[in-house]
Amino acid sequence: MHVASGKVWITDNTLYGKEWLNPDAELPYVAAFLECFDLNRFKRMAEQPLVTHGMIYEHSISLPWSGEQRGIVAEKRDPMLDRELDLAWLKLKIQGTRFLQANDIEKRVIGLNLRPKSANLAGLQLADLVAAPIGRHVIGKPAYEDWRIVCEKFRRNKAGKVDGYGLVILPKELGPAPATQ
Repeated sequence: MHVASGKVWITDNTLYGKEWLNPDAELPYVAAFLECFDLNRFKRMAEQPLVTHGMIYEHSISLPWSGEQRGIVAEKRDPMLDRELDLAWLKLKIQGTRFLQANDIEKRVIGLNLRPKSANLAGLQLADLVAAPIGRHVIGKPAYEDWRIVCEKFRRNKAGKVDGYGLVILPKELGPAPATQ
């Protein structure tokens, strides 16, 4: 999957789109979705594997409305923690970060949507699988096998350091245990 704009050179082996059929489709969301959709599973095996427009065209995908494509969904916890999260989001929108200015955040992300655990959203369940071992690690609870699995996936600098590269914990005073160093 490659996203390009402007003039590009396209080979005869390329599947491409020139216009959107759905005006609510956000390009970054669609690109990420198609990467996960794994178009290669439709290929016909020959001397050269082949995926054709016809093979793809018969499949439809359901896109959430634009706001969901550019929104952040988090799980509600308790009223105090929810207010703290809302305030942190507001601070990001006003001040930005050292990586993104506030107006860039405002353009890219529509908003923060806190949903109850009872909504049973697949995305939040997946986030729990990743966040829970990190949370246990940060607050000093015993690690399980899931921590080792998650920790192996962190991005690292050339010296193998995780903190600040593949794991950033805020506020800084909490800090990770030395085991991730």
